[in-house]
Amino acid sequence: MKKLNWKSIVGWGIVVILVGLAVYVNSQDKTVGVKVKVAINTPLTGLAATYHVPWNNGFKMGVRDELHINNLPEDTFFFDIKDNQGQTQNAFTIWQTQENKKFDVYISGTSHITEALRSILDKEDLAHLPVAWDADLIKECPNCIRLGINFNLETPLFLNFVDKKQAKKVFIVIHDIPAYLNLFGNQIYPVLKERNIDFKTEAVDLKFKDYRILMEKIRRYNPDVILLAMYDVGLQAVAPMLKEYGLTHDYNTYAGADFLELIPKNELKTLQGFVFTAPIYYVLNKEKNAKWEEEYQKAYRTKPTYMSADGYDVGRLTARAYIHSGKITPETIMAETPADDMMNGRIELNKKWKDRVTGGYTSVILNDNGDFVEWKED
Repeated sequence: MKKLNWKSIVGWGIVVILVGLAVYVNSQDKTVGVKVKVAINTPLTGLAATYHVPWNNGFKMGVRDELHINNLPEDTFFFDIKDNQGQTQNAFTIWQTQENKKFDVYISGTSHITEALRSILDKEDLAHLPVAWDADLIKECPNCIRLGINFNLETPLFLNFVDKKQAKKVFIVIHDIPAYLNLFGNQIYPVLKERNIDFKTEAVDLKFKDYRILMEKIRRYNPDVILLAMYDVGLQAVAPMLKEYGLTHDYNTYAGADFLELIPKNELKTLQGFVFTAPIYYVLNKEKNAKWEEEYQKAYRTKPTYMSADGYDVGRLTARAYIHSGKITPETIMAETPADDMMNGRIELNKKWKDRVTGGYTSVILNDNGDFVEWKED
């Protein structure tokens, strides 16, 4: 039998102790000393990540900057960020790993996931911040508060355009998805009917290809105004065809264009001659934004989008709620509004639903240089 060397025994003993210590440290709650715990359950991969990853980055940066202004350490806030891949089942699985950690803030997205998680989160003592666009999503949601941009903010822009054009006939093309169907069905169609404005709607599938038949329908209807509520893939297909058929003229076409980042810069020119909604961030305080964009790019090694700016605004107000009240609830966040010093315009909330009703979007056109400028109808 080989004799054991005492040095070997001591050495292995040290290894065992170090391994045990590492396991112990890894098992400990890393939020000890943290004042605010934030859970983020959104898509970090897939198409929807185009919006949610920049939003998350902006949110963290907004929190950080507000803490710095008030001489508070960055680790005042702890972030638990998980990728639900846009799948409801994944979102529920993520929640199961988070439910016992007593989060102060819960951020969910996209819309269908927020809707699914509400049945659980409504019962929790936390502030639920959806990153989702559906207009009526947070009605009757006791702990929801939506500070970010959403489709409610586009309704007055669509209707204002119809009024300015003194339209009597309106042709509407929308993608056949719940967000757009609800927006127009609940908020825009009733107003058009009330004002005795004739309108016709064509709802098309996201995979719809035969736009020539659609052009013929628009030509026969001969509208004063055309409204488009479509994702980027639809706008890219419809815009040049409307021009080809001579249906767009004198800025008679208004497009909801939330997702401009997905349209290549060289193809944006197809939208010249259109009026469309765009985040205020694109046209407001460009000089101030340039400095912030430089800081964002340094932090995340990518250019910010309007979603980055939206998340930044929400992060700042969330941090302010804690700084001014010592806790975060929908009520303490709401107490920080209205807020005018925001990247994406004034944030003011509907007091009943705690949902944003101002700022976010404005009406723009593309000038000859391909830059966004605010549209002002004479």
